[in-house]
Amino acid sequence: MDYAMGLVSAILTTLVFLPFFYIAYLGKQQSKKKYKIFQKEARRLGFYLDEHEHWGNTLIGLDRTRSKLIYMRILPGELFKVEIPLESIEKCNVLIERNRRKTNGNVSFDLVRVDLELIHTKPAEKSTLLNLYDRDGQVSQDFEVERAEKWKKLIEKNCNLPGSFRSAS
Repeated sequence: MDYAMGLVSAILTTLVFLPFFYIAYLGKQQSKKKYKIFQKEARRLGFYLDEHEHWGNTLIGLDRTRSKLIYMRILPGELFKVEIPLESIEKCNVLIERNRRKTNGNVSFDLVRVDLELIHTKPAEKSTLLNLYDRDGQVSQDFEVERAEKWKKLIEKNCNLPGSFRSAS
């Protein structure tokens, strides 16, 4: 009788937890599939990404040999991609949009949007916005502001930004 009760408990426990593990497995498979799409497209374009980061439907990468920044996002029915020569970037800013919400006397701020703004050296060119997080398109929040700051530093480090050189004297 004790063995039967133990067996029933083991089967019930497995049936309860198995769907959670299966859903996590499916999510990981989807993530790998998207990453392979990004890798295939980067190779097709001739990029070797020295630095890259992939999250959700988005990839941002840096090819130091070609001196280019690449941004790709999977949108419904298409792959949106932007290639930006690092020499054409004059300045990089992190744009953060938050909503202020007051609940029971407590003030909280909800993250709405995080973008990287790339200002080009030629004044005639419009600045480029690379969306890293949008509350409407991407539900999960996982270090978006830190990610934007990281990429701002990487871009500034690899660009020939005016004023970033020190004199040798």
